[in-house]
Amino acid sequence: MILELIIFVITVLTAYHFYNNWKIDNYFKERDVKYLPGVPFFGNVFYSTFLFRHFLDDLQIVYDAYPDEKYVGFVENSAPVLIIRDPELIKAITIKDFDHFTDHKDFFSPDSEPLFAGSLLMMKGEKWRQMRTTLSPAFTGSKMKMMLPLIVESADNIVEYLYDHQSEDIDVDDLMRRYTSDVIATAAFGLKVNSLKDRDNEFYKIGSSLFDFTFTQRLLVFSTFLPFITKKFGSRLFPDTTYQFFRNIVSSTLEYRKREKVERPDMIQLLLETPRGVRFAMMEIKVLLHHIILNFKIVKTKKTLDPIKLQPHVFNIRALNGTWVKFEKRQ
Repeated sequence: MILELIIFVITVLTAYHFYNNWKIDNYFKERDVKYLPGVPFFGNVFYSTFLFRHFLDDLQIVYDAYPDEKYVGFVENSAPVLIIRDPELIKAITIKDFDHFTDHKDFFSPDSEPLFAGSLLMMKGEKWRQMRTTLSPAFTGSKMKMMLPLIVESADNIVEYLYDHQSEDIDVDDLMRRYTSDVIATAAFGLKVNSLKDRDNEFYKIGSSLFDFTFTQRLLVFSTFLPFITKKFGSRLFPDTTYQFFRNIVSSTLEYRKREKVERPDMIQLLLETPRGVRFAMMEIKVLLHHIILNFKIVKTKKTLDPIKLQPHVFNIRALNGTWVKFEKRQ
């Protein structure tokens, strides 16, 4: 009985593999798209699924395989995907013909993963449009100028730290994570945090947990390639305490400011009047770069890796073994 079951399962999986290969091959051939065949059941994401390399490295390999093509095929598990290489096509998709490319792929069920499913990157259709309309006024030039002093304060903390650690090897990845965490804390949530002095503060630790996955979370990331699994079993990447932490910050701050009529030039204040956007992120980086370049020269160390390799087991982009440099005071 067991042997028959094993034979049946192997037969079904083999049949599915050949059917899926035939379907994907036909899909790309009918559209005259070149692609790299992948590993059975995983396509071109086998190595990143099992954390042998970063997902961006999987994309890069396929991207580089056909340098003369305007677009190439990419197989994500059993789904055909297009990687656009031509700048003019990218411009058309993101600007001119954007109305035809508004929806995102399903990754999480809103019921099982509200933190990500409720973000602009995961929303679809009218919900996306309404949220985009609501958030757009918060990122005008005038609103950004209101928050600039808060970002400058965090950048000043970085400069002070670098002055105290001149000519030491500094992990830029860690430095940027702490700077970004402090900027989000002050500009988005109205909290004053210095993660370079208070290195184990709760906001930084919980924020970091959103990207430094445990083994169990890594398994759940794999399940996101099969959205029906996350919907059926209600899989959650993060514990309820993580969601509750950020909810409590927002709700308590809103309640306090309404009651005491306190105003502060941050995102909470903008919510009172009306997530972090690209314009905000660019301003955050520019402020820090200005402060660093004005005060320091950046020097390679023995720990500096060239070329940099990406960590395969983190959700965001991070260098393997860190990005180490020295900051020397300008004369």
